[in-house]
Amino acid sequence: TGKELRPPFDLGFGPQLWDITYSPDGNRIASACSDGKVRIWDLTTGEQVVWAGEPTPNVIRRLVYSPDGKWLAIPSARGKVNLFDTKTGQPTYLEGHQDLALGVAFSPDSLHLATGSFDGSVRIWEVATGRTVSILKGHEGMVWAVAFSPDGNQLASSSNEPNVKLWDWQTGAELRTIRCHGGTVHDVAFSPDGNQIATGSHDLTIKFWDLKDNLEARILSGHAGAVNGVSFHPLGRIL
Repeated sequence: TGKELRPPFDLGFGPQLWDITYSPDGNRIASACSDGKVRIWDLTTGEQVVWAGEPTPNVIRRLVYSPDGKWLAIPSARGKVNLFDTKTGQPTYLEGHQDLALGVAFSPDSLHLATGSFDGSVRIWEVATGRTVSILKGHEGMVWAVAFSPDGNQLASSSNEPNVKLWDWQTGAELRTIRCHGGTVHDVAFSPDGNQIATGSHDLTIKFWDLKDNLEARILSGHAGAVNGVSFHPLGRIL
């Protein structure tokens, strides 16, 4: 209907909002801001309920809840990733990247976390222990986004190269490279059935790639600027 359901949340004076995500149960939202702070809000009361870890001196650009709602992953400019326990409020810092960590995604079973960094690598972490279980190398530039397939067997990663890589993350094997754009690929997402990926690029387009036939399925044009994010509707018919 387009109706505003509640008054806006108050971020305070100054900070820009870079990212926002719902908790899986739909009761909370977390916001990433330019002041280096992550705020979590109760949607019922509109109250800010918690800060996710200590504020950093750097912009927080992305964050994501685990599918089971137990964790909130917050990558940072110094290469660390804050794995925030939403029940206890305690952060665990994952260290290993040598530059800005930006891309972040949980496996469907919430047991593993994938992170992509401007150091050109993708790391897979075991959530329970914080241990690095795999390092994927193959991108020649900065990794912007990562996404697990719905069955959890494959991982897609995008970078400032005009392509997307698909990996068997458990073995570290690169399965294929899909050249799909004319510029940086800022984001990548799997369709709910796992048969397609969608990509958003600095070349102002969104593209769909059929993974079964290895063919470009569709191009969406019309954005006046870079496409920084893509996300499928749960039914897969809307992006």
